[in-house]
Amino acid sequence: MREIPFLVPSITEQAAIAEYLDKETTNIDTALNNTRREIELLQEYRTVLIADVVSGKVDVREVAANLPDDADDAERRAERDPYQSITRRFKVSSLVAARRALDLNLINRDAFFRFYQEYKDTEWQSNQQSKTDGGHFWNTQKWRIGPRFGSAVVRAVREGRLLYREAYNLSGLKGDTFEHMPEKMEMPL
Repeated sequence: MREIPFLVPSITEQAAIAEYLDKETTNIDTALNNTRREIELLQEYRTVLIADVVSGKVDVREVAANLPDDADDAERRAERDPYQSITRRFKVSSLVAARRALDLNLINRDAFFRFYQEYKDTEWQSNQQSKTDGGHFWNTQKWRIGPRFGSAVVRAVREGRLLYREAYNLSGLKGDTFEHMPEKMEMPL
């Protein structure tokens, strides 16, 4: 063994290697901690979501409509909007999250204004595409009343267990509008 040459880097090179490894392991530790925190937030979100669905505060169909179609779709959205997890967690816009990151010196002004310009362009395009004549009455009623509750009210009126006046008060609809509710809201009776 004594005859085999053994190369040892100089002290300065050893220090540079140690510094590099410390930096990289710190980055890895930070990434792990961030991932753990994201997992905790997702678990917390899941718990709140289940409680909200069970208590009726949130409609499952609404939540399902906001889920990404696939992982690639989620990745593309994350690339467009790096503040996505913050916006969902705190229920604020991406612009608010970016501005807060700027205030905390987590990003520089150039990064903020690049994001701001992209955000403005994207919002303008989506606003141009989504301009409508003001909404759809029956779609709003579906979410406001709910097909299950609406069906129960209509059945109770038809069976004579509930007066029309009470049904009008419960549904907020009157006359012909109430009569058309089962058909327009596609309610099972």
